[in-house]
Amino acid sequence: MHLIYFDESGNTGNNLNDHQQPIFVLCALAVPEDRWLQVEQGLQVETEKFFPSPRPDDFEIHATDLTSSRRWFKSISLADRLAFRDAWFSVAVKHELTIVLGHAVVDFGRTKKEAARDNVLSRSKPARLVATKSIG
Repeated sequence: MHLIYFDESGNTGNNLNDHQQPIFVLCALAVPEDRWLQVEQGLQVETEKFFPSPRPDDFEIHATDLTSSRRWFKSISLADRLAFRDAWFSVAVKHELTIVLGHAVVDFGRTKKEAARDNVLSRSKPARLVATKSIG
């Protein structure tokens, strides 16, 4: 059995024709049930290095905050934000976690038939990506 964590990028909700958000990405991280505790502990160790305890009750890691230097990452240098990202990735690599990724890109200036013909509309099948070595 696996624990599956899902997340998406894009916020179209039910409006899939939103011209302001032509890209939608859905990602899942699969953690084998016999490794979840070690993964959690590894993430906590890396988090503690950058954000020592005690942390606020509403402390959460969001990629958008990390990349945009917001919330908890507001006063952290780009180099340190990248080091934090890499530290978390190293936990995933160490435990050989599986990432499943699917995306859709829509060009609203063309019909779906035209876009498909010109390879502008891309609906990928989920791809199984397994990290086997350090990312970076």
